[in-house]
Amino acid sequence: MATRLGLMAFLLLGLVIFPARSSNSQQESAPASRFLDPAGDWVSHCAPPPASESEQFRQEAAVMLWLQRTRNSMSIDQAWHYSNVGISSFQDPVGYPIEQVHCVDLAIAFEDVLREATSILHKVKSHFQRIRPYQQIRELDPALPQPSSSGYPSGHAMRGMLAGMLLAELIPERSDDIMARAELIGDLRVVVGLHYPSDVIEGRRLGRLIADKVIESEQWKDLVREQAATIEFIRRMSRQTHGEAPPAAGGKQPG
Repeated sequence: MATRLGLMAFLLLGLVIFPARSSNSQQESAPASRFLDPAGDWVSHCAPPPASESEQFRQEAAVMLWLQRTRNSMSIDQAWHYSNVGISSFQDPVGYPIEQVHCVDLAIAFEDVLREATSILHKVKSHFQRIRPYQQIRELDPALPQPSSSGYPSGHAMRGMLAGMLLAELIPERSDDIMARAELIGDLRVVVGLHYPSDVIEGRRLGRLIADKVIESEQWKDLVREQAATIEFIRRMSRQTHGEAPPAAGGKQPG
């Protein structure tokens, strides 16, 4: 007991001697943007959500109530599994865990992209301030914990689409399965009652827009050149995992 009280006193003393930094100092120490310009006008590229009195809203509400009646434990478990979206969410379709230590530079680049994209997402969400479906539809009971953020656009859909497009660019032979996973991540957010379909649709659209900007950037092109050997290693391991033959001469897959 004395030890616990001593630890508490030490922590309280630390709060007095080392007070929390102000928001200005936090902004000053925030990581610099590497691939994107979070300060750019991203909101103007996003369409507004459907009005609450619109026919589209009524249709979306009906879809969500139907999904609530028909969802099963497998879809709920999947949604839990993809609660945190990153490159590890794509390990199965890629066929290799990119976050392994010998791929660290590539993994860090993905983390940087997703961090910068999340900063953009927060600004877009703050602009639209759309409340979550369970806050409007009385009969809706979400299967996952209720987020405190606004719902439009969906961050999971945005991050899933962004990570998926970048991975598909690096591993084009796995693009179909990678993009199917990106779509699934967004779909599950509707199934468990956390997002309207239009939240997910706009999240994916924002993810595509951001992915295009990243792929066009000189920083990403430099990264791809610098990590060429690592990317080729991942592609080779992916082919082995999925039992696929290497590309034939000229870069074409055998028929």
